[in-house]
Amino acid sequence: MTEIILGDRAAQMLCELADPEAELPATYSEGLINDGDLADLCDYHGIQTTVWRKLSESGVTKLEANAQIAELATAARATTVFTMLLDAEAAKISQFFIDAGLPWTFVKGASFAQNLYPHVADRPYTDLDILVPKSAMPAARDLLKKGGYRHIERPRAQKDAVYEEEKWMPVGNDKLLIELHTDLVHQPALRKRVTFGYDDYRRANLEEISSPVGLLMTAIVHGALGHKFHQLKLAVDVLQAMRAIDPSETDATVAVARELKVSFELGACARLVQAMFPGAAKNETVQSFAEIVWSPTIINRATVVNAHKRDHYPSRIRRHAFRFYQRSLAFG
Repeated sequence: MTEIILGDRAAQMLCELADPEAELPATYSEGLINDGDLADLCDYHGIQTTVWRKLSESGVTKLEANAQIAELATAARATTVFTMLLDAEAAKISQFFIDAGLPWTFVKGASFAQNLYPHVADRPYTDLDILVPKSAMPAARDLLKKGGYRHIERPRAQKDAVYEEEKWMPVGNDKLLIELHTDLVHQPALRKRVTFGYDDYRRANLEEISSPVGLLMTAIVHGALGHKFHQLKLAVDVLQAMRAIDPSETDATVAVARELKVSFELGACARLVQAMFPGAAKNETVQSFAEIVWSPTIINRATVVNAHKRDHYPSRIRRHAFRFYQRSLAFG
């Protein structure tokens, strides 16, 4: 992994490259990030397919002359193939749940790719996330066992119950991962304020299937409560979800966020994508969300784009401070 720390101009260029609806940035030709570092950053941040598509469409790459960009192309293709394998597994699992009549839904990667990205391949994913009600968990386990899947035991088995998440794989295949969730907020300290289980998901979607509001709430929970924006793709998910919401729906969205107790995260995420992506700065919906609640600017663009370097303490400290602030809200 690259040891590069991105300055302001390089950070902006990487964000523009990661934005699936932005043009190839003019600064790409300036060599702000060398090709080897760019390939590493794309791999870490999960943006290989978007960046490779843009480079290919713009005709700026010559594979035979640039081994490092060729490596990016290979990684993008491999990521796409792996996602296709997961899609095939998803179709099989879907039928299991439908036939059994169990309440369930795919969330995060697969759902975002299908509903938020103009080019589905721009949002690769490395596992399948299934959300079920707690009451349906025993039946879901039985369903997966009968379907040829095995439960992956954690080194500390009690973490399954603490995180409300179980990991499963097809028998004889240690590559395809299925995560079975009853709450997408994994940390108990955060669940004192926010939960995002199956019923919360239904409320977020206003009882629809994969509505723009529900997708935004899921992206916020995933990026800001499940993780601490350690990858660019998490911020891109939020950006795309906000773009999907019509300005006339902002009040209804804010109401849902307040009901789910994520209005702080909604405002913080809006300000983050405003700062990260030039294409979001003038978006009316993003602006509305950024104004709903004041909060300190803890996570910024540099925090996210430099998260690949584990000993980059400004990024680590800001992300941990963000989590500490979130926990403090539970004690209001």
